[in-house]
Amino acid sequence: MRNALLPVVAMLLVSASACGSPVDPPRAPVAPTLGWDSWNVYGCGVTEDDVERQANGLVTSGLAAAGYRTVVVDDCWSAPDRGADGRLRANPSTFPSGMAALGAYLHARGLRFGLYASPGDRTCAQRSGAYPGRTGSAGTEDLDARTFAAWGVDYLKYDWCGSGTSRSAQVGAFRVMRDALARTGRTITYAINPNSGVAGTVPGATGNWAGIADAVRVTNDVVPTWRTGAGPEGDQGIGDVLADVPPAPGTVRDLDMLVVGLPGVSDAQARTQILEWSRLGSPLILGCDVSALTPEVRALLTDAARR
Repeated sequence: MRNALLPVVAMLLVSASACGSPVDPPRAPVAPTLGWDSWNVYGCGVTEDDVERQANGLVTSGLAAAGYRTVVVDDCWSAPDRGADGRLRANPSTFPSGMAALGAYLHARGLRFGLYASPGDRTCAQRSGAYPGRTGSAGTEDLDARTFAAWGVDYLKYDWCGSGTSRSAQVGAFRVMRDALARTGRTITYAINPNSGVAGTVPGATGNWAGIADAVRVTNDVVPTWRTGAGPEGDQGIGDVLADVPPAPGTVRDLDMLVVGLPGVSDAQARTQILEWSRLGSPLILGCDVSALTPEVRALLTDAARR
């Protein structure tokens, strides 16, 4: 009887594993992140001076005191190639002080240090040809996680690039970095951007990401307009997102960065995005020059942080 039960037990274990429970135990709940990200305003032109200026803007505007404390350096921060020791390193032309020094600068001002990485062999900008090199984290997750921890990183944006893959491949890649971060012993908020797509039209948008990450992107890139007309796999406007908000059970549902403060966004649209992103429990991450925010928008952001 005992041996006869073994196939049944094995099937139950496989089934449970497929559901995610034994492999992906629930993560401790985290609040939606509030802060700023470099991509929308600087793209691949981001520099150390830019990041420090925006960080200081969060502090002097009162937004940091309201809770907007995470400063994320997005793609294109790294040197095109790894060092002789295999480690990621800052681009010496744009981040001459290095990433550990930048982390210390942010921490000294009461801010959190966020950084971008990708689970492939290249980052998204490298895949598109917008930035040189091959510095994705595939195969070097443990080394990269230790490097991030040594630099004082508090938040990792881990960005899947391209649509030609299965969801299971994405889950596997995101698990590897999740576990590598855990082994560092440092608390690092883990925010993933799977191959999302509108209304689940590409693999990463389907299924339950609970236990894999603290926050998961459920939209395509959001751009500063109301509607794009780009279709199910193109960039989205604010109205496109609100017309079809995918679920993200067990994690923080990330609707992408706020586009308030960018050209093309009216005051009414900015108000709607802030209020709706807040109502839906999304992170509120600015992507503009902080100095461009009007007093009204700053007040809305401050109020949203209290909810």
